[in-house]
Amino acid sequence: MFPKIKTFLFTNKSINQVLTKNTFWIAFGEITSRLLKLIIIFYAIKILGVSDWGAFSYTISLCSLFMIFSDVGLSSILTRELSKDNSLRNQYIATSFLIKIILNIIIFIFIIILAPVFTKNNLSTSIIPIIGLLMIFEGFRDFAFAINRSMEKMEVEAFVKIITNILIVVFAYLFLINSRTVYSLAIGYMLGSLSGLIFTIIIFRKYFRNLTKNFSKNLVMPLMTIAWPFAFFAILAPIMSNTDTVMLGWIKGTDEVGFYATSQRVVAFLYIIPGLITSSLLPTLSRHLNNKDKIKNVVNSSVKIIYLFSIPVVLGGLIIGDQLIVKLFGMEYAPAIYMFKISLISILFVFPAFIFNSIIFIFNKHSSIIKISLIGTILNVLINILLIPKYGGIGSATATLISQILILILMKNQLNKIIELKIFDNLTKIIFASVIMSLFLYLFKYLNMNLYISIISSIIIYFIVLIITKEKSIFQVQNALKE
Repeated sequence: MFPKIKTFLFTNKSINQVLTKNTFWIAFGEITSRLLKLIIIFYAIKILGVSDWGAFSYTISLCSLFMIFSDVGLSSILTRELSKDNSLRNQYIATSFLIKIILNIIIFIFIIILAPVFTKNNLSTSIIPIIGLLMIFEGFRDFAFAINRSMEKMEVEAFVKIITNILIVVFAYLFLINSRTVYSLAIGYMLGSLSGLIFTIIIFRKYFRNLTKNFSKNLVMPLMTIAWPFAFFAILAPIMSNTDTVMLGWIKGTDEVGFYATSQRVVAFLYIIPGLITSSLLPTLSRHLNNKDKIKNVVNSSVKIIYLFSIPVVLGGLIIGDQLIVKLFGMEYAPAIYMFKISLISILFVFPAFIFNSIIFIFNKHSSIIKISLIGTILNVLINILLIPKYGGIGSATATLISQILILILMKNQLNKIIELKIFDNLTKIIFASVIMSLFLYLFKYLNMNLYISIISSIIIYFIVLIITKEKSIFQVQNALKE
C-alpha cells in the first residue's frame, strides 16, 4: 500500500495521474501555507486594530502596484516554454533571471522615491521600503517555482512554500510580541520571506548554476518580444486587484481599508481552489495543444469541480457571513460583513475565469486577454470612483463584482472561438445539493447551534446529497487515483 502511495505522489506517469498528483501537492502546499499565514494575520488584526491593520494593508497594495513591472510575465513564459522544449533550459533561466534582477533594482528605487507621494499615513510611509523588499523576495521565490512547475514536480514547491510560511509566521510573531506595531509586523514578514528565499535558493540551486555563463544576449529580444503581451496583462491584473484598496485608502482612510482588507483576507483564502487547478493544468495542457477534445474534456471537468466547491461556499457564506466575521475578528470588524458577502458572490465569476484565462493563454491569444483585462480594469476603476465616496468598502466590493461578471462573459465568448465548451451544463445536482445544505445551515443558525459544528454538519449533508444524487464530479479524483 505504502509503495503505491509513494509512487503516485512522487512519480509522473499518466496525464490524469500527473494532474491529480500535482493538484494534490499544490493544494496541500497552498492550504497549509495560507492556514499558517492566517494565524499571524488574525493575530495581527486583533492586536493592531482597524487603523494600523488598514495602514499595513494599504502599503501592501500600494507597493504591489509598483511591483507589476518586476516580472513582466517572465515566470509564466518560463513555465510555458520549458514545458514545451527543455533543450534551452539553462539559457532561458539565466537570461530571464538576470533580466528580472535588473527590473527589480529599478522598481525598488521607484518605490523608495515615488510610493510615499501616494500615502497620507505616516505609518504607511515608514514601512514602504520594508514592504518593497518583502515583495522582491516573494517575486524571486515565485520565479523559482515557475521553473519547477515546468518539470511538474509540485511536491517540491509545496515543501518549500510550507517551510517559507513557517519562517514568516515565526519571525512575524517574535517581532509582534516584542513590539505591537505595524513596523514590527513588516520587519517580521520581510525577514521571514528573506529566510524563505535563502531556503528556496538552496533547494533549487541546480537551476541557478553558471548564470553568467549561460546568459544569452541573443535570447533577450525574443524573450521580451514574447513577454510584452504578458507584461501588459501582468500590469492589469495587479491594478485590478489592488486599485480598489489604494483608492479606498486615499478617499476614505485607513480605517475603511482595514475593514475591506479583513473581508478580502477570508475570500482570498478560497482562491486556492482555482489557483491549484490552473497551476496543474498549464504545463500538461501546453503539451497537448493539438488535441482539442482532450483539452475540452479537461476544462469542462475542471470548471465543474470549481463550482462543486464554490456554489455551496457562496450560499453558506451568505447565511453565516455575519457570524463568521465577528467570530474570527470581533465586533470591531462588523462593518466588514457586507463587504465580505459581496466579495464572496464574486468568486462564482472569478473562479472559472482562472481556467478560461489559462486556456486562452496556452493558445497564444494574448491580445484577447489584454483587451478583456483592460476593459475590466477600466470599468472597475470607473465604478470605484462613483461608489467609494458614498459607500466606501461596500462600493469597492460591488465594483469588483460587476467588473468580474463582465470579464467572465467576455472570456467565455473568446474561448468559444477556440474550443466549444459546455461548462455551465449539468450543474443541477450541485445546485440542488447546495440548496439543501443551505436550508440546514439556516436551520442550525436559527437554533443557535455552535458555528463550527454547523459548518461541519452542513458540509457532510452537502456531500451526502451529492452521493445520493450520483453527482459524477466527486468521483473523478477517485477514478484518477485508481488509475
